[in-house]
Amino acid sequence: MVEQEVDVTLTFEEVTGYLGNSATLECDYIISSGQDLPVTVTWKQGDGPRYAEEIFTCTGYTKDDKSCVNAQVTKIQYLNRIQIANSSPSLVFTKVEAEDNHNYWCQVSLEGSNLGEEQVDMKSVVLRVRGGNENPKMHSVTIEANNLVITGLKKSDAGRYWCEMRDAAMYGIGEIASDAKSTVVEILSENDRNVFTCEGKADGLYSDPYQCNMYYECVMYVKYHRPCPTGTVFAPGHPLYACEHPANVPAPCGTLKNN
Repeated sequence: MVEQEVDVTLTFEEVTGYLGNSATLECDYIISSGQDLPVTVTWKQGDGPRYAEEIFTCTGYTKDDKSCVNAQVTKIQYLNRIQIANSSPSLVFTKVEAEDNHNYWCQVSLEGSNLGEEQVDMKSVVLRVRGGNENPKMHSVTIEANNLVITGLKKSDAGRYWCEMRDAAMYGIGEIASDAKSTVVEILSENDRNVFTCEGKADGLYSDPYQCNMYYECVMYVKYHRPCPTGTVFAPGHPLYACEHPANVPAPCGTLKNN
């Protein structure tokens, strides 16, 4: 089950910047659980998610603090010209140059876990620079609706999928001649038809109806799926332990008989 899906959101997909002035590429994100977990915000520049190069990284960002534990410009031509915004993970150009006329990618990923593809997302915003000698790149591609059909789904098919399109006739004209969007595919088993949720439940431990050696923990409506130690099963209502030897747990998971 996807418990901590990240989705990047953009206020504008295109921003006009004027030579020598400042410009802001606005970006935000949503974590499906609603928790304010620390994330790494990485801004990239390039032609599509596969080719984008990192230009700025911000680690340990939370919406509560609105600041980076560590921030670093990673491409020399942007040194002393870009920074994170004060109120969001948006990218601020303090001085726009003609060569900044590009497609920029805002990538957000969760920290402190074995990240799955659903726990990282990125979306692009175009910076059009006006006032320079460079002609603006006026050809752009926007994805609206394109469908991919997968038949015979397997468990390994779960993850994030990208739809990327580019204007082949305009190859080489610049990054705005391409666009990409992503979606997460979650694979549910037959036992997941009635998916357990912590919505509306009090904090506490709940049995897994399909696996006696597993249980759910709800903390502020966030679900955690936890295993019992080897040889034990979940013991609902036990005052001290989540799991017990089957001999001390009533049916259906244990062998304890009611007197």
